[in-house]
Amino acid sequence: MPQNNKKIILIQLPISYPNWEKQKEDDPVAIGYLKSYADLHQKQWDIRLLPENIRLYGSDQMILDCILRFQPSIIGFSLYCWNLERAKNLAQQIKKQIPTTVIIAGGPEITSDSLSARSEDGSWDYLCSGEGEITFLNFLRQYPYELDSIEGLYQCHNGVMKSKNPSRKIQNLDDIPNPYVTGVLPIKDSFMMFETHRGCPYGCHFCYYGKGDHQIRPHSLTYIKEVLDFALTQKVRDLYLLDPSFNAYPYFADLCILLRKYREFFRIHTELKIEDLSPRHLSLLKETGLVSAEIGFQTVGEQSRKKLRLPLHHNRFQRNIATLHQSGIKLFIDIIIGLPGDSEKDVRNSVLYTKNQLLQEDDEVQLFHLSVLPGTKVRAKARDWGIQYTQRPPYLITKSLTLSTHQMKTLYSWAQQELQMVFDRAHPPFCFTSSYIPPEQAMEHHPSAYNRVVVSPLFFEDTSHKKDFFRKDFTRHVTMEFKNPLPNFDKTCDLIETIVNYQPHGIFKIIWNLGTFTTPQMHYFLKTWRYVEKKLVNSAHYWQACSQYMKSPFVNRFLMSYLLISARCFFTYPDLRIQDHYPVILLWDLPKAPDTIGCSDFTDAPILIENPTSILDHPERWEKYEQPLFFRDPEIQAWWIKRHQANISYPSLWYEKVLTIPDQTP
Repeated sequence: MPQNNKKIILIQLPISYPNWEKQKEDDPVAIGYLKSYADLHQKQWDIRLLPENIRLYGSDQMILDCILRFQPSIIGFSLYCWNLERAKNLAQQIKKQIPTTVIIAGGPEITSDSLSARSEDGSWDYLCSGEGEITFLNFLRQYPYELDSIEGLYQCHNGVMKSKNPSRKIQNLDDIPNPYVTGVLPIKDSFMMFETHRGCPYGCHFCYYGKGDHQIRPHSLTYIKEVLDFALTQKVRDLYLLDPSFNAYPYFADLCILLRKYREFFRIHTELKIEDLSPRHLSLLKETGLVSAEIGFQTVGEQSRKKLRLPLHHNRFQRNIATLHQSGIKLFIDIIIGLPGDSEKDVRNSVLYTKNQLLQEDDEVQLFHLSVLPGTKVRAKARDWGIQYTQRPPYLITKSLTLSTHQMKTLYSWAQQELQMVFDRAHPPFCFTSSYIPPEQAMEHHPSAYNRVVVSPLFFEDTSHKKDFFRKDFTRHVTMEFKNPLPNFDKTCDLIETIVNYQPHGIFKIIWNLGTFTTPQMHYFLKTWRYVEKKLVNSAHYWQACSQYMKSPFVNRFLMSYLLISARCFFTYPDLRIQDHYPVILLWDLPKAPDTIGCSDFTDAPILIENPTSILDHPERWEKYEQPLFFRDPEIQAWWIKRHQANISYPSLWYEKVLTIPDQTP
């Protein structure tokens, strides 16, 4: 690499959501601030971010190809528990392709006790601990000389971080240009995120939100007004305030008065320390345009609250909750399973208290297993407190002195039933894909957008399917659709292995579109599924780490499998009825509506209606069916939506929309 190469790519890999609708909400705010601050103070370096489509939807190989085209001398990764393993894998591939490239990594994962981030495989050359703007700027100014003097920067030798002074924090946050205002980050779908302050005064022992910084450093009201005015010109509708606790802003009343001027333009979402809100603050808050707030309730357990510095004033807490409800604000109430000191009774009481005393109809509960995060007091005291946790991110607790693994699994399932909510849904609803309706006829807002491979004998006869196709043209979400006649089993296994090798952290969807099939075909399906299970379910992946002890091993968020079978076949093979690891979708080719033959056996199954007679002759019979209905015929679909426009909450057209990503460099 030439010494005068002054090109840098900053990468903040997104959370791997199972569908695109959620994926597009992910903004790389951290590296946006890094670039905005560095661009302000130096002009020698050409700092780029990955193109948005490639960052959000591209496979690892697509990202690597983009980097190879740009040929940067430095690559920076922002590391979180959800992207650490994928980033390490990508960094290793970069080192193989461009050995001279310098890789620097920072983010919440880089702490003195984060062994998983400090790889011994040579992934990183430098690590940045703590707040990054000043450290990164000094790195650019001094590179490649005198780097040892930079506060917060560690040279990585075999995964060892030598003791050094922590990074310096910016005292005046107004010195950092907002990354949306500078154009570093695009406005997407009228949605924008920004922080009004940094630091958190509460210091909860399980949380790393405040990065150990209890000093509140606020943006000025003038700065915030400039950001709001910019958002107004960009027709932003939803603002998410990234503050650990929004009401910890030192001049909170003045901030609410400022936001009140924009209430007709913005819907505001944030997090609140609700028991610290005074009556005056509550009165001001409801006039700001706040529509939703996350509330860190966590537990009613007295032992864990005392141990973790989680004081709770019940009367004030409930009173303020009621006031927010009266203002029409939707609440997301957090509960954590596995807090040290919490017993099974404490968790059950927390859920029941939330259900009976806090929840209203539109509210949601967010149930989490405790993550023993690097840099937290819980991580430091894990051994003393008898805590065991997974060594891979997201470091989920598996056992404590008061809760066993089995108890936590049981509590998780019980809470879902008690609250009638599905947490961490493994199979996202209404995201099934096929290709019966051409993409140009599909509803443009539908979130499904996948690469699709139809696996059949014809696929293996077509020589145009080369490895470059899998390497360069695949998005991170891949759909494999098996159709009759089914191909050779060994060739199928080779195909699956090829795709997985290029997509070790991809999202996979397998559709067994078998319709009416014979017993040998059913055996092929089961045999192939067992191979997929062995190849994918047990691989190293963030979402698999999340689900490896919480639920059935078949339920995870990066491998989804759907079995499409004829309703006739469904009644022939009772063993194939609704399964967690391959949910059944019925191809309804019968002329009668389901309640004429009894539908108690498939009340949880979505239905793809193939025979329009069954719905045209007796639509009232389908109206009792609560699961999604999909349609082969777009005219029938349009008729059904028109008939039930007020009640349809899901896209009911069965189709595939393929996402195309242009060949572009950063």
